[in-house]
Amino acid sequence: SWATTSSDFAFQTYVLEPVLDQAQTHYSSVMFLDQYGPGAQTFTPHITGIVARVSVVLSNFWWLPATSPVNVSIATTVPDPTWRRPDVNIGSGTIPLSAIPPDGSPGWVNVDITGASVIAGNMYAIVLEESGGGTVFWHLATAEAGGTYPGEYALFYSNVPYSSGWHWSWNDDMAFKTYVLPVPTIATAPGPGGGTIMPCSGGVCPAASGGFNPADLTEGVKSQFQFQERPNGTVHGILNFSDPRPEGIALRG
Repeated sequence: SWATTSSDFAFQTYVLEPVLDQAQTHYSSVMFLDQYGPGAQTFTPHITGIVARVSVVLSNFWWLPATSPVNVSIATTVPDPTWRRPDVNIGSGTIPLSAIPPDGSPGWVNVDITGASVIAGNMYAIVLEESGGGTVFWHLATAEAGGTYPGEYALFYSNVPYSSGWHWSWNDDMAFKTYVLPVPTIATAPGPGGGTIMPCSGGVCPAASGGFNPADLTEGVKSQFQFQERPNGTVHGILNFSDPRPEGIALRG
């Protein structure tokens, strides 16, 4: 059974930082995010991992301003029929109303995303939706005005009965950036009992190295290293070991 002790093991924890993966930073026009439906931008990550943050260029329409947050999601895409449209949401975040710049002063707005695991080479979509009936401008670039994101495109959704569904916004690309938390290299850290790192949910685990020095141990000590991903995206590390010797074992690190 488990017992408490007044001592603490020596240890260090490391937090992985998301890195910029995809971006289209030009903008010269706007897409309306309003009661008629959301807008979207496709992207194809170069890094396998978790989309932890998205940045977009927004401003609030002065005549009919938004009164509620903007919902942001990452979605898979499916063919429809010659281009791809958003399909299943795999991650989400929220931009508070207070973070939306005023009309005439567009600016980059950051939003943290949870749950969006992506695979390099697959196409996904960033989807923005104004949630309260006002109007938010998501700024974009046309090809004529310097759009520089070939192979991808903006989309808008219409809930008007005669033309409902997603529509391709020809030659337009929204202003955006995606930041991905890469999947680290997984290394085994064997102990005398042959312990290994157990796979994490979602395939995201921190790198590990080292283990017990066999020269410092006697036969019979068993160990296992295990890393588990929590629902909030953090990683919980566990070292289990057993030592049959009466004097026990000293851990150093």
